Amino acid sequence: MVKGARCCLYAVIFFVTINYCFSEFDAYENKIKNFIYNSNGLGTYSFEFENIDGTFRKEDGGIASNTKGVVGFVVRGIYGFIDPEGRHHSVRYVADEGGYQPQMDDDDIRYNDRRIV
Repeated sequence: MVKGARCCLYAVIFFVTINYCFSEFDAYENKIKNFIYNSNGLGTYSFEFENIDGTFRKEDGGIASNTKGVVGFVVRGIYGFIDPEGRHHSVRYVADEGGYQPQMDDDDIRYNDRRIV
């Protein structure tokens, strides 16, 4: 009888430990709140996502010509997060023949534009 009770106790401890570990894992899981991806099949694309913790990214890319008439691929976008104090931080960027060009934004303004390019 003692062996059976001890076995039952070990089984309960095992299942409680497993349940606790999986509940802790779920607490750290960052779920996607919104995800959109579009592509015209000719080199132009756009995507965006937002997680439940407030992290987000929006990006558009495609073939464009600059003021000198040089044709190249241009990517424009924004990504950001919400810090523990609740303030929004974001970075707008352009990547083209001039390289990656970020612009830091540390205000609480969120732009609701669907198209960045």
